[in-house]
Amino acid sequence: MFSKTELIGHLGAEPYIQPLPSGKIVAKLRIATTETFFNKVTQDYDEETEWHFVEFFGSTAAYIERRMPGKGSLVRVEGRNKTEKFENAQGNTQYFTKILGDKFKILVIKKGDVTGESKQAQEFQTNKPRTSQPTDVIQHKGAIPPGTFEEGLPPEFYEQSGPYKN
Repeated sequence: MFSKTELIGHLGAEPYIQPLPSGKIVAKLRIATTETFFNKVTQDYDEETEWHFVEFFGSTAAYIERRMPGKGSLVRVEGRNKTEKFENAQGNTQYFTKILGDKFKILVIKKGDVTGESKQAQEFQTNKPRTSQPTDVIQHKGAIPPGTFEEGLPPEFYEQSGPYKN
């Protein structure tokens, strides 16, 4: 048995790139998926948007850092679900589910968001060897916007001292 998640959706912000103490990097993405359904009560079509938090490590994170797709870009991701727990400010245990990504593909990139590479969709898998080392500078390529679900998460989800410390 295994967990597999596949999403096609739009980026809610530029990827957040974070170097780890081990010298590797993590790319954190917020992806919105929208489903349309017919509401029998209103006799009209409604939309429901769901937000997903996705993390990529290794060579896929490096690929995302190089391509840096912008807010609104349409992407496809594959990965597995991972649930973590944390204590909120009131001392209650809360659970948070994210996706640990394995595959990443840019389907439609927003105009002006390409950083020096072709606009063609490319797929990259984490099992390919990494050819470059990350820089020592933290690149905040998409700060956490206020009012989003990430704002309520504890700092260790975004700081080097958290669960990604090796």
